Amino acid sequence: MHRWLLRRYLDLIWRRDFQGIQLIGDRPVIAPDVPILLPANHTSWWDAFFALLLAEKVFRKPMYTLALEDTVRRYPFFNKLGCYGFNPGQASDVRAMLRYSGELLDAPQAPVLLYFPEGRITPNLGNPYVLRHGLRALKPKKPAVMVPLYVTVHPLNERKPTVFLALGEPFSLHADYKHRPAVLAESFEALRRNTNDAVRRGEWGETLVGRGPTVLDEAG
Repeated sequence: MHRWLLRRYLDLIWRRDFQGIQLIGDRPVIAPDVPILLPANHTSWWDAFFALLLAEKVFRKPMYTLALEDTVRRYPFFNKLGCYGFNPGQASDVRAMLRYSGELLDAPQAPVLLYFPEGRITPNLGNPYVLRHGLRALKPKKPAVMVPLYVTVHPLNERKPTVFLALGEPFSLHADYKHRPAVLAESFEALRRNTNDAVRRGEWGETLVGRGPTVLDEAG
């Protein structure tokens, strides 16, 4: 019930506040019974809701979100939407978070598990990504994949901004070397570069909500 109400609310404000939400690049092909770990860059309060749209429209899976304990305490209704928090400064809390996250990925519904390896909202100014180790120690029992998500927002030539989302190539969550923050940062950098190049060329991708911007005004 809570998710249904949120979805109706999001449908309204997405169309009110954004020109559209676009998916740049191809949809990754992932089997329905394979869970997804979804690390995303974190530029705004909206990011988890953009990921929820992808979970529903692209992956067609339920989504859970890992957040800091302070965030969940500040927005208690997040608990009802699959968000759970932890305190990274307490070793016992981190162990409990890793155990619970593994249980979620091993669940029969093979969900999407979203987290933000930057650990905080960071303006998208083109700076190098500084990522925490996060879920490097996560070891689900069943096969799972990691799919990096890049989010950026551009007003372009419209009054309302357009959201551009891009998904990286899936890779096995059991390949330990892929968990290194430096490797994930490289994935984000590549997604940022490819997405920005596509936007400059006016290649808006697939429309998930609303409509893409009109052709860029070259004279402007």
